[in-house]
Amino acid sequence: MILGETEFGFPIFTAQLEVGEHNTGPLVHELRDRAAEIAREMGVDVLVTDGSPGSGCTVIASVVGASYTAVVSEPTPQSFRGAFRATKIAQQFRVHAGFIINKSMNYPIEEEAEKMLSIMNARLIGKIPYDYAVVEALTMLKPVVAYKPDSEASRAIRLAYENIKVGVGLK
Repeated sequence: MILGETEFGFPIFTAQLEVGEHNTGPLVHELRDRAAEIAREMGVDVLVTDGSPGSGCTVIASVVGASYTAVVSEPTPQSFRGAFRATKIAQQFRVHAGFIINKSMNYPIEEEAEKMLSIMNARLIGKIPYDYAVVEALTMLKPVVAYKPDSEASRAIRLAYENIKVGVGLK
């Protein structure tokens, strides 16, 4: 496990498995426990876990004990299916789930996904549009919200962030 700090001053924990190594779930649990311990010592109230895609052990390990989950999906059938499974996992652990569509282009499948979310009692908290500013930001190794704060994607990310704060109970 590695403790570091982002360029924006946030503490960050990371860990890495060797290729083919197992036990990702236990590693996530260990990492979260250690991060929570240090967060308490630092007086930090909110801990963010960036989970892996899919609906396997690491997703379950990321969701267990969380107070809120933001599930991010691209607008493709396969991505939506995986994201719906992850949302269902969160709900099974009684964790509120918000849903974000990344690279949104208002495809008809997005409307279908919104209907499915309504049936699942999950809330759409953001639609981040496909925006070339993201590509430019990536080439500059910067978050788009720092690189081009007024871009469509940046505005959508800030809106999703505000909705996450509401979901977590910070607003």
